[in-house]
Amino acid sequence: MAFAWTNDLATGNAKIDTEHKELIDIIGQLIAACQSGKGREEMLRTVQFLEQYTVRHFANEEALQRQYNYPDLQNHLQYHAQFRETVKNIAQRLHTDGASVQLLAEINTKVAMWFTQHIRMQDTKVAAHLKQNGVI
Repeated sequence: MAFAWTNDLATGNAKIDTEHKELIDIIGQLIAACQSGKGREEMLRTVQFLEQYTVRHFANEEALQRQYNYPDLQNHLQYHAQFRETVKNIAQRLHTDGASVQLLAEINTKVAMWFTQHIRMQDTKVAAHLKQNGVI
Protein backbone atom coordinates (compact mmCIF):
# COMPACT_ATOMS: atom_id res chain seq x y z
CA MET A 1 0.00 0.00 0.00
CA ALA A 2 1.52 3.31 -1.06
CA PHE A 3 1.16 6.43 1.02
CA ALA A 4 1.72 9.56 -1.00
CA TRP A 5 0.75 13.20 -1.31
CA THR A 6 -2.38 13.91 -3.34
CA ASN A 7 -3.66 17.32 -4.43
CA ASP A 8 -6.77 17.07 -2.27
CA LEU A 9 -4.45 17.45 0.75
CA ALA A 10 -3.25 20.89 -0.34
CA THR A 11 -4.28 23.78 1.90
CA GLY A 12 -2.78 26.52 -0.24
CA ASN A 13 -0.37 27.62 2.48
CA ALA A 14 3.14 26.79 1.23
CA LYS A 15 4.69 26.28 4.67
CA ILE A 16 1.88 24.07 5.96
CA ASP A 17 1.70 22.06 2.73
CA THR A 18 5.48 21.53 2.78
CA GLU A 19 5.28 20.26 6.34
CA HIS A 20 2.34 17.98 5.49
CA LYS A 21 4.31 16.58 2.53
CA GLU A 22 7.24 15.93 4.84
CA LEU A 23 5.11 13.80 7.15
CA ILE A 24 3.48 11.92 4.30
CA ASP A 25 6.91 11.20 2.83
CA ILE A 26 8.26 9.77 6.11
CA ILE A 27 5.20 7.53 6.55
CA GLY A 28 5.58 6.43 2.93
CA GLN A 29 9.20 5.51 3.65
CA LEU A 30 8.11 3.46 6.65
CA ILE A 31 5.53 1.58 4.61
CA ALA A 32 8.08 0.93 1.84
CA ALA A 33 10.61 -0.31 4.42
CA CYS A 34 8.01 -2.68 5.84
CA GLN A 35 7.26 -4.03 2.40
CA SER A 36 10.95 -4.80 1.95
CA GLY A 37 11.29 -6.42 5.37
CA LYS A 38 13.08 -3.49 7.06
CA GLY A 39 10.17 -1.97 8.93
CA ARG A 40 11.46 -2.54 12.44
CA GLU A 41 14.60 -0.49 11.79
CA GLU A 42 12.65 2.29 10.12
CA MET A 43 9.98 2.42 12.83
CA LEU A 44 12.28 3.97 15.43
CA ARG A 45 13.38 6.70 13.02
CA THR A 46 9.77 7.40 12.06
CA VAL A 47 8.55 7.66 15.65
CA GLN A 48 11.44 9.94 16.60
CA PHE A 49 10.52 12.14 13.63
CA LEU A 50 6.85 12.16 14.68
CA GLU A 51 7.73 13.31 18.19
CA GLN A 52 9.67 16.29 16.84
CA TYR A 53 7.29 16.95 13.95
CA THR A 54 4.16 17.27 16.08
CA VAL A 55 5.80 19.94 18.23
CA ARG A 56 7.11 21.98 15.29
CA HIS A 57 4.26 21.57 12.82
CA PHE A 58 1.41 22.05 15.26
CA ALA A 59 3.11 25.14 16.70
CA ASN A 60 3.30 26.61 13.19
CA GLU A 61 -0.33 25.80 12.39
CA GLU A 62 -1.60 27.07 15.73
CA ALA A 63 0.36 30.33 15.46
CA LEU A 64 -1.18 30.94 12.04
CA GLN A 65 -4.65 30.22 13.39
CA ARG A 66 -4.14 32.60 16.31
CA GLN A 67 -2.70 35.31 14.10
CA TYR A 68 -5.78 35.26 11.85
CA ASN A 69 -8.37 34.61 14.58
CA TYR A 70 -9.49 31.21 13.35
CA PRO A 71 -12.96 30.79 14.92
CA ASP A 72 -12.63 27.04 15.60
CA LEU A 73 -9.18 27.30 17.19
CA GLN A 74 -10.13 25.62 20.47
CA ASN A 75 -11.42 22.50 18.74
CA HIS A 76 -8.36 22.42 16.50
CA LEU A 77 -6.10 22.65 19.56
CA GLN A 78 -7.90 19.64 21.04
CA TYR A 79 -7.36 17.61 17.85
CA HIS A 80 -3.66 18.44 17.98
CA ALA A 81 -3.42 17.57 21.68
CA GLN A 82 -5.07 14.21 21.07
CA PHE A 83 -2.71 13.49 18.19
CA ARG A 84 0.35 14.43 20.29
CA GLU A 85 -0.89 12.03 22.97
CA THR A 86 -1.27 9.26 20.36
CA VAL A 87 2.30 9.80 19.17
CA LYS A 88 3.56 9.89 22.76
CA ASN A 89 1.80 6.59 23.51
CA ILE A 90 3.22 4.93 20.39
CA ALA A 91 6.73 6.17 21.26
CA GLN A 92 6.46 4.86 24.83
CA ARG A 93 5.30 1.46 23.62
CA LEU A 94 8.07 1.33 21.02
CA HIS A 95 10.70 2.06 23.68
CA THR A 96 9.13 -0.36 26.17
CA ASP A 97 8.08 -3.27 23.95
CA GLY A 98 10.09 -2.73 20.77
CA ALA A 99 8.92 -2.68 17.18
CA SER A 100 6.07 -4.98 16.26
CA VAL A 101 3.60 -5.59 13.48
CA GLN A 102 0.83 -4.41 15.80
CA LEU A 103 2.61 -1.13 16.46
CA LEU A 104 3.21 -0.66 12.75
CA ALA A 105 -0.51 -1.15 12.15
CA GLU A 106 -1.23 1.51 14.77
CA ILE A 107 1.16 3.94 13.13
CA ASN A 108 -0.66 3.31 9.88
CA THR A 109 -4.15 3.78 11.30
CA LYS A 110 -3.66 6.16 14.20
CA VAL A 111 -1.08 8.36 12.52
CA ALA A 112 -1.23 8.09 8.74
CA MET A 113 -4.97 7.76 8.34
CA TRP A 114 -5.80 10.20 11.14
CA PHE A 115 -3.47 12.77 9.66
CA THR A 116 -4.87 12.64 6.13
CA GLN A 117 -8.42 12.80 7.49
CA HIS A 118 -7.44 15.73 9.71
CA ILE A 119 -6.03 17.62 6.72
CA ARG A 120 -9.11 16.93 4.60
CA MET A 121 -11.65 17.73 7.31
CA GLN A 122 -10.00 20.29 9.59
CA ASP A 123 -7.02 21.91 7.91
CA THR A 124 -9.09 22.66 4.82
CA LYS A 125 -11.42 24.70 7.06
CA VAL A 126 -8.42 26.64 8.33
CA ALA A 127 -7.30 27.17 4.73
CA ALA A 128 -10.73 28.48 3.78
CA HIS A 129 -10.60 30.93 6.69
CA LEU A 130 -7.15 32.09 5.63
CA LYS A 131 -8.35 32.56 2.05
CA GLN A 132 -11.28 34.66 3.29
CA ASN A 133 -8.78 36.84 5.09
CA GLY A 134 -6.55 37.21 2.03
CA VAL A 135 -3.66 35.24 3.51
CA ILE A 136 -3.55 32.54 0.82
